[in-house]
Amino acid sequence: MNGYRRAVLIAAALSASAVVLHAQLSSALVTRGDALAYWGSTPRARLMYERALWFDRDNGTAADRLVFAAMMSHEATLLREGVDVATDYLSRHPNDSALRMDRALCEQRLGRLAAAARDFEGAARARRDPSAMMFAALDERRLSRIGRSRLLLKAALAFDPSFAPARVALRR
Repeated sequence: MNGYRRAVLIAAALSASAVVLHAQLSSALVTRGDALAYWGSTPRARLMYERALWFDRDNGTAADRLVFAAMMSHEATLLREGVDVATDYLSRHPNDSALRMDRALCEQRLGRLAAAARDFEGAARARRDPSAMMFAALDERRLSRIGRSRLLLKAALAFDPSFAPARVALRR
């Protein structure tokens, strides 16, 4: 019985630690995932990022790493999962423009150009980033929305009047 009581006490201590230290555990898992990614074990790194999000749904670093890994995979299933993770996180943190950019890239790879353009534009406006606005304009052009594309290119130039790619695209 003494061994049983010890096991119950250990389980209770671990459970209490997980509740109290969930953010620290989540951060430690991201660090472990980063090390695995560095050594080329992307599937295991993704697992660490997923576990980090399980401990702390609001860990933006874990969400960003997981979505970025999905985007780099080029696999439709992982891309859809990346969009889902980003959407869940952005529902609570709508101003995270880095994660919005990663979601846009996943959407673009999935062929969801309208959704990608919206995310690129949102990130561009949040950061005043002419490159992100250019990506939005290019997706609008692919959707044959030329007028909208031109407006976005002009917005990119409003952010940075010397942004050459937008100038060249407007001349076309």
